Amino acid sequence: MSGLHIVIIIGLGILSVIDIKSKKIPVWFIGGFAIVCFLLRWIQEVSLLEFILGILPGIILILLAIWSKEKIGIGDGLVVCIVGMAYTLETVISILGISFFLVAICSIGLLIVKKANGKTELPFLPYLFLGHLLVHLVK
Repeated sequence: MSGLHIVIIIGLGILSVIDIKSKKIPVWFIGGFAIVCFLLRWIQEVSLLEFILGILPGIILILLAIWSKEKIGIGDGLVVCIVGMAYTLETVISILGISFFLVAICSIGLLIVKKANGKTELPFLPYLFLGHLLVHLVK
């Protein structure tokens, strides 16, 4: 397990707890997390194209957040960009796919037991953290 992988696990874990408790992600933490991940990835001498492709899903989420008037949080898109710095496009898409699946299952469960309705907001980062762990358990 690489240092970058450990940093991602710790960062996503901390951000998940913060997202659950406050539903707001501190900009200073995202900035520091991004700088550390960028530097660790830069040491690995990744190509510029691979780097850009990795952050592309996060950029798309940020644009969707802006377009939807933040029904999706911009912070979620920024964190996906950070994850994209660390991994390939294929891995990031796998992580996101599993994360979206997990949040959908949870949402359906909450709707069934009437603990939520169509306007209930769920923190996304815990699902991103779980998606990340699941993708790396399978690899």
